[in-house]
Formats: sequence, structure tokens, C-alpha cells
Amino acid sequence: VFNQIHDDDPAVKNGGNGVDPIAPRRRLPSLQRDITILDVLEKELRQIPKHDNLPTKLKDSSSMSSLLSGPCIPIPRILFGSRESTLDSSWTPMAPHPFNDEDFVTLRYRWHTERGAFNGNKYPKTLIDVTRVSEEDIGIKAPSIHNPIEKYCIPDPPHYSLSLFRVNHYLDSAEAFYYRTDARIDMRECEECYAKKGLGANVSIDDDIRPWLQRFVDSVGVEKALELLADAGKFQ
Repeated sequence: VFNQIHDDDPAVKNGGNGVDPIAPRRRLPSLQRDITILDVLEKELRQIPKHDNLPTKLKDSSSMSSLLSGPCIPIPRILFGSRESTLDSSWTPMAPHPFNDEDFVTLRYRWHTERGAFNGNKYPKTLIDVTRVSEEDIGIKAPSIHNPIEKYCIPDPPHYSLSLFRVNHYLDSAEAFYYRTDARIDMRECEECYAKKGLGANVSIDDDIRPWLQRFVDSVGVEKALELLADAGKFQ
């Protein structure tokens, strides 16, 4: 999702010489506009002088230009917990008829951890520009899912305040958490683990992603949306 600026963002002071380090984030479009991640990336790369000669690997995450410099762009995560929002005074249903907010984690859960804090949010995800990566590099075993191509990626989380994008990471309901059978099945069967992961995920509310379903229905039509999302929120 586009990393819109909020009141609870980490404090970011203007840089020297009148330069605003988060100016690119101020230019981010809302989710309700027909602008893609690729559109934003191409626009911001044009703001960087001589971007055709950018280095192949991100050396640090201290500036917007450095975050966009290589083919591997780190994206910070933000964890949304299992606190229900329907009883909050600020709650507004956003699922178009005949859908229900409760069937979509992206609409149902709004409370999250502190922005930019490593504890709770943990390691970043990445975007890879495969046009700048060789097949040989892709074939090398990755150190981890968070550092998929060591030659180009850095394992450390980027500065949240400088990132154009973020990944919303959802803890989901206890039912959904225990239902999954992946490589972390031992943790999935641990009630204490579920409760521990949710600690701290009640700092503030974020609705940035919630208009997506209305946009999707507007794009494909109600009938097609019902077909594609028929089993959303169900466990079989």
C-alpha cells in the first residue's frame, strides 16, 4: 500500500538546504485513484539525477534516493492485530453491498503497532525489478524471504519515514491463525504465541487500504467480484 503520511508517523525533520526528506511521500496518490506502484516508482526515479546510472545495490536507507537506487527495494511492514474495530466510534463500514467488512481482514482490522518500530513489525519485504537482475542471480539460494537476493538487497529494515510503500501484515482472528498449516505450525498451535504477537498492535488506527474492495467492485462489476471472492472469510 502507498505509505501515506499520518499524525502518528515517526518524527522526520526537514533536511538541510531547504530539502524535505519526505517530499516524495507527500506526492503519493490516494488508493482511490487509478495510479499503480509502477507509476509512482517511475515518477520518483525521474526525480533522481542520472537515475539510469544508479548503483546495483542499496548501500543504506538514509534517503529516498538510496531506497530507490537498486533493483531491490526494501518495504517496511506494519502489523495489524486482532482488536475488533466495529465498536469503535470511528468505525464506518466500507464494504459495498452485498459484501461484509467482517469477511476481509483488510477491512475488518484497523488497529496496528507503532509505525517504524522494529519490535512487532519485524523484518521488511522487498520489491525486485527483475529487468535489472540476471537469471543467475535469481537462481542463487536466498538467505531468507526478507533478503531474497543478497547481491542486491540489505537485510535491515528501511527508515519507515522515507519509504514510499509499506506492507500491511495481519495477525487476523484466532480462528484464522490456528487454521493455517504452514512451516510455522508449532507456533500456529500455541495460544500464548498468538496472544504475544498481538501485544502492541493497538497503538492507532489506519484506514488507508480499506477502500480497495469498492474500487475492485467498480472495476470488475458486482457479478464478477462475487465469483472471485466467493469464499472470502470462510474456512473449509
